[in-house]
Amino acid sequence: MKIQKADSLDIAQVGRLYDSVCDYLSSTVNYPGWKKGLYPTAEDAASAIAEGSLYIAVLESRVIGAVTLRNKPEHGYEQANWSIDLTYDKVFVVYTLAVLPQLMNRGVASDLLRFAEDTARKSGMKAIRLDVVANNIPAIRLYEKLGFMCVGDFDLGYGKYGLDLFKLYEKNL
Repeated sequence: MKIQKADSLDIAQVGRLYDSVCDYLSSTVNYPGWKKGLYPTAEDAASAIAEGSLYIAVLESRVIGAVTLRNKPEHGYEQANWSIDLTYDKVFVVYTLAVLPQLMNRGVASDLLRFAEDTARKSGMKAIRLDVVANNIPAIRLYEKLGFMCVGDFDLGYGKYGLDLFKLYEKNL
């Protein structure tokens, strides 16, 4: 598996990855509340590629995972008591971590997060932050296993989608 920055030629494959994850979630427990055609979409991938923030995991020319790393917090992050007071030019925020359902629990998400950490360090970042729906136990276990620390539970304004409470995590570098 290789992890690399995505480009415009990857939009369709990343869109299919997102659709596969949404289909899987709709037939199981949809912890993150993702909805096919609403979020995430190929348009979200195109936007992240245009800003240079989308990275993909590729195996045998197939996109098997993706993560977006931005220097922009979600609305509501200002509520948190982060362990280090940083401006977001020194922080990567993880968005839309996705892995093909048939490859879940095989280390792809861990590899993408380790890649995010390495990329953050090389880019001079001082922390990585992310949010996760408060009942998304599989993701929470992954983040904590990789050394992310929870700073609290917060309303990020997604209640109209049934997502009332999020846990905010950070890992200082």
